[in-house]
Amino acid sequence: MRASCLIGFTALLLSSTAHASPKAMTEAPAKAAIVPDANAPNGRLSDAAIPKAYRLDFTILPEDDRFSGHDEIDVTLKAATKSLYVHGRDLKIGKAVAMVGGKATPAIFTQVDQSGTARLDFANVLPAGAATLAFDYTGSFGDSASGLFHVKVGDAWYSWTQFESIDARAAFPGFDEPGFKTPFTVSVTTHPGLVVIGNAPKVSVTKVAGGMEKHQLAVTKPLPTYLVAFDTGPFVHQAGTIPATPERSTPMPYGAVATHAQKDKMGYVMAETPRIVSLLEQYFGEPFPFPKLDQIGTPIMPGAMENAGADTYGDGIIFLSPGATTSDKQAFGMIVAHELSHQWFGDLVTPAWWDDIWLNESFANWMGYRIGNAWRPELNIGVGALDEGFGTMNTDALEVGRPIHQPITDNGQIDSAFDGITYGKGGQVVAMIAAYLGDEKFKAGVRLHLKRHAYGNATSEQFFQSISDAAKDPRVLSALKSFVDQQGVPVIDVRRQGNGIVASQSRYAFLGSSPPPLSWTIPFCVRVGAAKQCTLLDKTTTSIAAPASGGDHAERRWCGLLPFRHGTGGLAGVDRGFGHVVPGRGARHHR
Repeated sequence: MRASCLIGFTALLLSSTAHASPKAMTEAPAKAAIVPDANAPNGRLSDAAIPKAYRLDFTILPEDDRFSGHDEIDVTLKAATKSLYVHGRDLKIGKAVAMVGGKATPAIFTQVDQSGTARLDFANVLPAGAATLAFDYTGSFGDSASGLFHVKVGDAWYSWTQFESIDARAAFPGFDEPGFKTPFTVSVTTHPGLVVIGNAPKVSVTKVAGGMEKHQLAVTKPLPTYLVAFDTGPFVHQAGTIPATPERSTPMPYGAVATHAQKDKMGYVMAETPRIVSLLEQYFGEPFPFPKLDQIGTPIMPGAMENAGADTYGDGIIFLSPGATTSDKQAFGMIVAHELSHQWFGDLVTPAWWDDIWLNESFANWMGYRIGNAWRPELNIGVGALDEGFGTMNTDALEVGRPIHQPITDNGQIDSAFDGITYGKGGQVVAMIAAYLGDEKFKAGVRLHLKRHAYGNATSEQFFQSISDAAKDPRVLSALKSFVDQQGVPVIDVRRQGNGIVASQSRYAFLGSSPPPLSWTIPFCVRVGAAKQCTLLDKTTTSIAAPASGGDHAERRWCGLLPFRHGTGGLAGVDRGFGHVVPGRGARHHR
């Protein structure tokens, strides 16, 4: 989906604070015409130009209909060229040039499709090597949580950004893909007295022409465009610190950011977020990967978004009244844990392309329940994972559907990856593997993955390899792939055979339907008393010797994303669930 990590029940939790629709456009400059180009990529850009750094300088007056920007992108050109494909959607480009060796070459910017693919045509051939692309332009504020948008709350206007998945291109020209990860230097010029919040700490505020103030932010760690954020308005910004932890030797700057309508509801998020951050640092074994954290609310976000160091939420998710209900607190814990886990798994290490976004979201949903449970065990947050998992099974049983991991070749396919299959089923697959390997081995694999690809990009295959390497169990790869690369989930039929059991797998389906048969490599554990035996079921029928203790009244537990049907033979104590006894995934965040 486009603007929020949280789908499902989360949308119902948004604040009821009234807000005005943005004022009508008054003679705004016309958008540039779209000129179709049959040669333009409809998905991933080529490697003809690789961005190395961005410098973005905005003028943002939240009450206006339009904003303006100056954008400089340092790039490396693979070969000499007279044209490049980039991104920019519905922007009015006043000037575009390429700087090479101190010489400016004019360029013509042409948007070639509705998704925001654009072509730069240069007056002269640019040589291979270093160049800087520069643009002066204007764009329109949106009135929904997409791109650079503004909302009037009470008597005041505010602006926010929401760029996942491909909406950064509506705010500035660039290379709007997750695989292009660079530092960003952002500045915002606005009315005196307004607050500007972004990914990085503020460096300075200086007076500039027209009585305005320029807010200069520090250079960010390497980020993809979709994780860039900058918000402007008369916000209330409560500041504090998160105490040092064993993983982080110094306190970390931390704050909450709200419109004036929510200023009396900021206490809960300020008090509770530090505990969640410390639990995540403990799990990942690494300090928070960015120099500061702000938790930001907006009245029209239908979920939440993991912008690096600047998470954004619907107001009702993080701004809770003193008498907040248990369900409000459950949603807070799961969603905040989900979003903040992305700071490591998604922001520190980012998917190489959108076909691996499932791993981002599946892992974060599992973490949302796991860390949410650790944060406030009495809220029993993890039970929501089972509801989601079983609900998703019914979708996955349809004869027409999709696997968790599927190719994305077209820009129009990207947002379809943010659905219940990714969140509900994907989170259960993560839980299944974690339960099969055991917490320490799985955690070691996650930590290895983050160390190998810190501040870079990685694919699902690379994550699988890290898990396999840490666990020293290459068979885990086939189990993971069998669950993420094909649709459906298995049913296991278990029957007593002598002193052991026979497990048979088949595809879960609705009565009367006949989807194509499939097979999986299924992590499966049997426990008899204190004895536990695990194996991988990779055949239609597998014989398993029961652990040698416990007698006829054995307690059986299994690890696996599957419904369970047991036969006769006296085994007792069936433990029904997906994945593990509890972990799983929950109402999806935004993204």
